[in-house]
Amino acid sequence: MELNSKRAEEQKLKKNHINVLLVFVTMVILVTIILAFMILERSSYAIRKNAMELIAANSSQLQINIDTYFSKVEQISALMFSDEAYYKYDETDPSIDEYTKLQFENGISDRIVDIGIMENFSDFGVIYSDDYAKGWISNNTKLMFSENMYDTFVSQITNEKTSSGWFFADSDDYDRLYYVKKLNDNAVLVASIYSRELANVFNLSEQFDGMKIRLVDDSYRILYSSDKEESGSYLPGAISSVIGDSRQLSVSDEEYLINVDTCENGWRVVCTVSTADILSDISELRNYTTFITAFLIVAVIVVGVLSFGRLTRPIDKLVSDLETKAATDGLTGLYNKKAFEEIVTRDLMTLQKGSSISFTIIDMDHFKNVNDTEGHAYGDRVIVKTAEFLKRNLPKNTCIGRIGGDEFAFYFKDKSKTLEVMEKDTESILGGIKEQFATEFKDEHEKYNASISMGSYVKSFEGEGFDTIFYGADKALYISKQTGRDRYTFYQEKKDSEE
Repeated sequence: MELNSKRAEEQKLKKNHINVLLVFVTMVILVTIILAFMILERSSYAIRKNAMELIAANSSQLQINIDTYFSKVEQISALMFSDEAYYKYDETDPSIDEYTKLQFENGISDRIVDIGIMENFSDFGVIYSDDYAKGWISNNTKLMFSENMYDTFVSQITNEKTSSGWFFADSDDYDRLYYVKKLNDNAVLVASIYSRELANVFNLSEQFDGMKIRLVDDSYRILYSSDKEESGSYLPGAISSVIGDSRQLSVSDEEYLINVDTCENGWRVVCTVSTADILSDISELRNYTTFITAFLIVAVIVVGVLSFGRLTRPIDKLVSDLETKAATDGLTGLYNKKAFEEIVTRDLMTLQKGSSISFTIIDMDHFKNVNDTEGHAYGDRVIVKTAEFLKRNLPKNTCIGRIGGDEFAFYFKDKSKTLEVMEKDTESILGGIKEQFATEFKDEHEKYNASISMGSYVKSFEGEGFDTIFYGADKALYISKQTGRDRYTFYQEKKDSEE
């Protein structure tokens, strides 16, 4: 009995040990699975968040590029209004004799040639209400709009304020983009460019692989796409249903990451990336996590801790890389506009009142001459050179950002300096920048009249926000531009209030 009782106790103890081991193993499995799930969810959330910020920055830059390009075409076309003889002439007026008509039309033809060579137009001319055309009106355009050509173009004038409009042809020919502007009651100016010209406008130095860029109208018709085969079709329903009537949107769901920005003419830039493509970066990580989970069940806690340490490092690096990309300008490496504003805003929120602050906006004068003459690639090199120039010539701990195509800004503070000393220091810095810029950019100045204008806001801090100091510097920059460029101006608060 005693032997049997001892054996029974040993069996019971052994059973208890097994039960404890089972509980322990179960806990390890549960903890490991929960931790693995949390890490994967955390990495997925961080990647999606930072990816959305980068896509939003790309979309905003594309919208700026498009508006800039369209504005350039509109400004060139506006040169037809430089003389009444060009825009008041009415070919349908029966009171004008043939000799006078010939004189007017010869002058208009010469003007069209002078203006047309300023841009790579496929059409540039005037169409009158009797469908008579003067200038470069291609055969393709005449065939496409063979009936009621004048009425068709007039119907595309969607901006009543400027009597102008942009459109792609309605005959499924998306090879050309048309701009129309009314000259008088019986004449309309027509300019067109090949849609492939937009490829340079939609070119970004850095973007996600697999990101689709589309330009759509209000009916969701795709006017231009980075996927050429999509042009002329309609935006997929899964995307258009999410966008709805939104003019600006940044959203993600299980299928897509979507960002929308609206151009000045009402067309929308839609950037989309498949959620699966974004999260594909962690597929290898998911497989590795599964292996580590199985290994931890066998190796228990010690190997688990070491494995999770190895697991978090690539995630942190991936998140850090995305955060850096979202905060920096891809061309210059400086802070982009959004990141620059956030950094300055955070600093102002914690700054002690009475501290001296200095905020300056820099704009490159006649930079358009550089792009128009040498092309955007050369212009990009000048922008990079300017960024490097600012890094070398500004004090340490200065926050520098690129806030526009050829606009930069910098901000610094000093708790110990008086306002008078800060003003002198800022003036010394601006003077040095102006002088050094003239030396380092001598060739650009001689060839394209390139220089820099600066506007600065220096003040004893009293709780102002970013918008206030930006407004002051921008106001001063405007004065620099209006008074001859190639100079710097300080914002004068008292004078402003008097005006």
